[in-house]
Amino acid sequence: MFDDFTYRNYRVRAGVRQSRTDKLGRWYGVISLVHDAEQDIFALEDHLFEWPAGARRYAVHHAKQVIDSRRATQAGA
Repeated sequence: MFDDFTYRNYRVRAGVRQSRTDKLGRWYGVISLVHDAEQDIFALEDHLFEWPAGARRYAVHHAKQVIDSRRATQAGA
């Protein structure tokens, strides 16, 4: 279960994983960002969700924030 999309010339893959440390079986988001043959992967284990859909929505939102932040940094340089 992944959301694959392109956002501002980045290829984004947002998915979820089940937490192994949380005994309640909660979920966290995982994102992969690809731009100019470079890939960054982020595990968002600091925000746990009861359902995979919540973790996936958070991952998509976080991916867009990271990309926007990178673009703002590049524009200011």
